Amino acid sequence: MLPIKKSVLDAVIAQAREELPYEACGYLAEKNGIVESAIALANIDKAADHFSMDPAEQFAAIKAMRGQGQRLCGVYHSHPETPARPSLEDIRLAYDPEISYVIISLADPERVEVKSFKISQGQVLAEEIQPIEEPSLVSDWEPEKETTMPSVIKGLPDESCVCQGGIGKVAVWTDSGNIAGRRAADQ
Repeated sequence: MLPIKKSVLDAVIAQAREELPYEACGYLAEKNGIVESAIALANIDKAADHFSMDPAEQFAAIKAMRGQGQRLCGVYHSHPETPARPSLEDIRLAYDPEISYVIISLADPERVEVKSFKISQGQVLAEEIQPIEEPSLVSDWEPEKETTMPSVIKGLPDESCVCQGGIGKVAVWTDSGNIAGRRAADQ
C-alpha cells in the first residue's frame, strides 16, 4: 500500500496535465511512511512515449529530500495517451524493487487514472494507493465567536500561543481557556 497525501496526488496530476503532450516525471518523497511531497523533474527527452531524467536534477532532488528528513519512495510519470500500466520500457528500467512506480494516465482527460506498482525482476505487482486527507487548521471560522479550548491548553499565559490558519486568519489562545478569533487584516 502507498499512503500518499491527497495534495501530492493533485500536484502530480496537475504536472501531468501541464506537460502535455509529453510525459511528466518526478520523485515521491516519504516521511514516517506517508508520501508527503512530489519533486517534479524535467523529461529531458521531451517525448510523449517515454521519459529520461537529468542526473544533476536527480541528485539535487535526493539532497533536498534528505535535507527535509525524507527518503525516496517512488518514481512517477505520466502516460499522455495510454492506460496507467507499466510499458515494457517501464518494466525494463525499473531497477529498485523497494520503491513504488506510479503512473498517471491522461488517456481519458475526463477521468484521470493514477495507479502504483512494485516491479522486481520483470514482475509487476499492483499496489493500492491510499490517499490521505490533510486536516484543515481552520474550518468554518467565525471570528466573532469564542470557543472553549481543550483543557490541556488551559493555564497558558495570555497570548502565549498564536496559530495561523487559512488566509489571513489568526487565533490567539488566552489564559481564560478561550480562543479569540480575528483576521490579520482587521488588526
